[in-house]
Amino acid sequence: MGGIFLNYRVIYDPSGLRRWHKIFINSPHVKYPKEAVIVEQGQRPAHLYFIINRLVEYVLGSEKGEENLIGFSQIDTPDNYKYLDDPIFRPFWAELEKLDVPFYMHPREPHPENLKQMQGHPWLEGAAWAFGVETATHTLRLMCSGVFDEFPKLKYILGHLGETLSFCIWRAQNRINKTGRGIPAKRPLPDYIQDNMWYTTSGQYHTSSLLNAMMEFDSDRVLFATDFPFETVEDACVWFDNCTISENDRYKIGRENAIKLLKLNL
Repeated sequence: MGGIFLNYRVIYDPSGLRRWHKIFINSPHVKYPKEAVIVEQGQRPAHLYFIINRLVEYVLGSEKGEENLIGFSQIDTPDNYKYLDDPIFRPFWAELEKLDVPFYMHPREPHPENLKQMQGHPWLEGAAWAFGVETATHTLRLMCSGVFDEFPKLKYILGHLGETLSFCIWRAQNRINKTGRGIPAKRPLPDYIQDNMWYTTSGQYHTSSLLNAMMEFDSDRVLFATDFPFETVEDACVWFDNCTISENDRYKIGRENAIKLLKLNL
């Protein structure tokens, strides 16, 4: 594979963190820095900075395109955490840009404090709604904070046809144009959407949503994906094989775009 993916998740209790660490460190499918330090309750931001740098060192020491990394960012308590726009993560972004490999922002549940907006509505948690809101917000933070200005060659992948950003990005930029409020970003947000990002079809088997993403992002930026185990591979393939797009776009989205982005030798 021609890409390095960091599955950025947060585990809220040490026992759960140890469980996930054991799963991944023993998995035959995931190469993991076995000397990596686990972030547990009681550790401070300095420890987090150390851990991210260890991950960066691991990326640098690995053969390009063969590793999967798992990162955790909880500090002390479930609601004390860092998003990836925080300055302490700049060394990580710098190394990813040097490696010229894509970063996949995997969805996650919002942190406990933010989950209160779903209280009493558990059907909105997880993949139904909460994952997408959290991931879209995280991505907007990265764009607005200037990460893509500092590292303009970053390659960033979002699932689920962009986590609603194809529909919402115009309004976000329109309001920023009128209010500003000191935003650090040097370019309009749609520029980062079009220049730095790719979008998968995972879990969004809806043709009008795909057409919207193609119009906003361009079909060269869309990648076929399934969202297993949340969705079935069969459902993804049946929909994609029959959705009303051109055969040229179907070929690009289904194969060629991923080959180019991930530099696959196929």
